[in-house]
Amino acid sequence: MAETTTLGAAELEALIAAALVASNTAQANARSVARALTQAEIDGQKGHGLSRVPTYTAQARVGKVDGHARSSFSVAIKQRFGEGKVKSPSVQAKGSRLSLG
Repeated sequence: MAETTTLGAAELEALIAAALVASNTAQANARSVARALTQAEIDGQKGHGLSRVPTYTAQARVGKVDGHARSSFSVAIKQRFGEGKVKSPSVQAKGSRLSLG
């Protein structure tokens, strides 16, 4: 019979992040993905939680995804509309939801 190990959310998140970092993912990206996968697992969305870790780590390891990519949203806005011509959107967190304003 298989042995069951129980992990807290923080432990699970750290374990996932460590696996991603070991698979050529930047620390900040790994933490963000680990947080999302952990929360999906906690919320009972098994198809969007731990089951994704082997695929995500494999894709990062072979370069199918860029584990060091950074968001370029603000850069694209500046290129399209010019520096200082568009106010950056405000981002507000309300519980686990984000709203752009």
